[in-house]
Amino acid sequence: PADLVDEVTPDLPKGPIEVTFLASIGKSGNTNWTFMPPVDFEEEIQILDLQSDNSGKLYLLGNTTSQKYNGMVIQTLSSNNGVPSDPILADPESQFMAIAMAVSNNNRIYLVGNSNETDGAASGLQVRCYRNNGQLDWKTDLGSIGVNNFSPSAIHLHDKGGVYVVGVSNSPETAADIHVVRFDSSGSGEWQNTLGLPGKADDILIASKVDGSGALIVTGDSTYPGQPTQITLGKFLTDGNAAWSIVLPTSMPKVSDHVTDMDLDNSGNIYLSAIRHAP
Repeated sequence: PADLVDEVTPDLPKGPIEVTFLASIGKSGNTNWTFMPPVDFEEEIQILDLQSDNSGKLYLLGNTTSQKYNGMVIQTLSSNNGVPSDPILADPESQFMAIAMAVSNNNRIYLVGNSNETDGAASGLQVRCYRNNGQLDWKTDLGSIGVNNFSPSAIHLHDKGGVYVVGVSNSPETAADIHVVRFDSSGSGEWQNTLGLPGKADDILIASKVDGSGALIVTGDSTYPGQPTQITLGKFLTDGNAAWSIVLPTSMPKVSDHVTDMDLDNSGNIYLSAIRHAP
């Protein structure tokens, strides 16, 4: 885009480069504003997410690696004009690298990610809550509350002001299972539960959503060794109990079904998209 080219300085290094570039597009298709953060070509930036708090602020989440700082960066901007505020950084000593983010409408930012704080039972895998001024409200290490061998990929707000953290756990007895951990608004772990086919099936999370009642819907791919992949779908109530779970059937032998995405409507109906693969 011409706007981006105009802002790039002539002292760029030779070879391919990547810079962050944001734009706000109005509902009629007009460009409201564009923004490019200052570029430091000595650092590497991985952009993970962009969310709004629906109250006038945008939150751009990334991880950066440089000689000066390794860790999470959240760039806050006005959604009205793109004017940035001071970025939110993790404490440099912990080198906290974010995996996923959820932004609430009460000026809280929830993150799950990895740090180097691994003393005692701590695994370094943490859930953190920041205020939008950068103040850290709390952090909880998942290993310290008995959640181990866990690979999170999503974090969702729930009805009581806390979060669900969703991912996959692995064990020699059950292979991989979809795994959910719920935290209250102060960072205390409330419960954890798993969803997966019995035995040695690998159950891999693909998508998760919170419905209007605060329950969590999860879906993923389930595969026994040497067998076709099936789609698993389940619902966890707010108390941690599984309301139900199903495996979507197929009448075609040797056909694998892979879920690609999921959404919910206001009535609680669930919609899935998937790919069917026949050998």
